[in-house]
Formats: sequence, structure tokens, C-alpha cells
Amino acid sequence: MKKKLLSLSLVAGFLMTIMSGTMAFAVNTDENATVLTEENAVIVENGIPRIISSEEAEKLLADGLETEAALHQEQDQIIDDENIVNTYQTARATEYNFKVTNQATALWASDQQRVTPQFVGPATITSGESHTFTASYSGGITFTSAVIDSISATINLTKSAASNASFSVEYVVPAGKIGYVVFTPRKRTTVGTLEEFASYGYKTYKITVVDPVKISAYADGLYQLITK
Repeated sequence: MKKKLLSLSLVAGFLMTIMSGTMAFAVNTDENATVLTEENAVIVENGIPRIISSEEAEKLLADGLETEAALHQEQDQIIDDENIVNTYQTARATEYNFKVTNQATALWASDQQRVTPQFVGPATITSGESHTFTASYSGGITFTSAVIDSISATINLTKSAASNASFSVEYVVPAGKIGYVVFTPRKRTTVGTLEEFASYGYKTYKITVVDPVKISAYADGLYQLITK
């Protein structure tokens, strides 16, 4: 049966508080609380949750797939380019410097994770599981700690980020349906040139880094209720 997004019921407007250095979301029992329809989803951007239409959610997911496809093509080019991957085999590098040439951020659809068990309706879902997403690297060089440190010094690399187990909305699974919540992380793709300074001289590598977007304690991304 085709999956579709169904109704989300917002317990209240989003009230953000800082607790123990992490971002937490509290609820407000205002009788005028917004009621979300089947055309809504919730995206977290820069640590802030926002209600969006299902149309916008699907467009963001489609843009993410396009970004991923472009990245895979970029990686294939890196592998095929002998001028980049033909490195020296003997000398040991002593210093690295990373320079960014291009950067983009998008939802990473292939890394989507289910963050709750399946619930049989009628039921409400108010919390889930936390999943961790890690950075990945590609290019014609071994990504040692020294290489990764040089990248991080330039782009403030996020090596890992986890989704929040506490939701800012209440997800309603209708009677007769089975439902669960999925999370699609936002990731940043960075393409750049890594300069290597060693005893034998100078060498450059074209590399690609993909890391999760993290503000405060939790990963940015899209939460959606899936029912069948």
C-alpha cells in the first residue's frame, strides 16, 4: 500500500529552552494550538523546528536526491582523474591545508531512518529513538586524523550528530492504520582542494566531505509521519 503523510496534531507552539547545554522543546497547552493537517510536516533548521507543507517537504527531499546524485558523479570523476589520485608512494606528508571550492546543504534522503516503533492506531507518538549520523570523506588520499583535523579547521567539521528523541509535536496515527515517524538528516557537501606540504615538495588533492548539520545538541532534518 502506498505510503502517505497523514495528520499531525500540534500540542502547542514551539517553546525552546536551553538545558544543560542542549536544545529542549517544551509544550504549551494553549487552547488555540495549531492543528496540522495531512499536508504538513516538521523540519528542523538551525536547531529550530518549523511546520511546512508536504509539498515543500517532498521538494526538499527531491533536492536532496539531486545533490546526492551530483556528489556521486563528482566522486566518480575524482576516482577517474589520474592527476588527482596519482600520489607519491614513499614520502610522508608533514602539513595539510584545505581550501573550499564549493559547498551545499540539503536533506540526505538515502540516510533516512525510522525513529519510532510502529504504532497501531488510534495512537499518538510523542517521542522516539535517537539515531547518529557521521561524516564521510572521498578523494585520492588516506583520511588520517591529521587530514581530518585540517579539514575541520577550515569548515568546522561535524564528525557526528544525532536526531532528537523528543518531538516538538504530537503525531496522531488514525484508527485502522499503522504509523511511524521517520527522520531525514540535513547534510552539508563540501568540495575542495587539500594541499599537502611534505619533505618531497607540494601536492594537491581534490576531495569531497559530507557531514551532518548540527546546531546545539541535535541534528537538523525532516520529521514525517508515515502511515499504511
